[in-house]
Amino acid sequence: MSYDKTLFKHLKPTKVSKVEIGNGDYISAKGKGIVAISTSSGTKIISDVLYVPDIDQNLLSVGQLMEKGFKVSFEHQSCLISDIAGREVLRVKMRGKSFSFDPTEEKNVAYYTQANLTELWHKRLGHCHLERMLKIQKNDMFSGVPTLSENLSNCNACQFGKQNSLFPNHLGVFMKFKKMVETQSGYKIQFLRSDNGKEYTSTKFNLFL
Repeated sequence: MSYDKTLFKHLKPTKVSKVEIGNGDYISAKGKGIVAISTSSGTKIISDVLYVPDIDQNLLSVGQLMEKGFKVSFEHQSCLISDIAGREVLRVKMRGKSFSFDPTEEKNVAYYTQANLTELWHKRLGHCHLERMLKIQKNDMFSGVPTLSENLSNCNACQFGKQNSLFPNHLGVFMKFKKMVETQSGYKIQFLRSDNGKEYTSTKFNLFL
């Protein structure tokens, strides 16, 4: 929740008209949207934020964080928020007896965004196309997929993969690559998935496989 209307990039009406606060009272929610915060390390995005003019602090919902797969713990007078991989995303210091979140403070801006969750699952699913990822989510094709953003930033690996000459057409390149990664990792390559480019379909390469 935020009281600062200027923080919202998009704001629309919400079905949630009232919000219960700690003392049992209810205050009005005037909208719901996306907050965009400009910092020296770039613009940060938080989705599903309620606009509540009558509060005097910006608040993060522990329940919503847990629903989205985040881990929340309280230690050393701080609230620690970690992502689904266990990496620290945000640490909010206790003020008085509450944890007030000020998104404009530079020390508190390293949180994991919904867009980054989308990028993470894009990679987990083998650099799956965004439309297919959204279809997987919509059809509930397997469990554990969080709410994904409808936007996906440019993926460097995908951009490189679309280039015609990532591997030159002389087959020694892959052999050297295979030897290097197997030596460094101590494991053998088990599968090879290619785009059926000529460098992968030659008689010489098939004999090598």
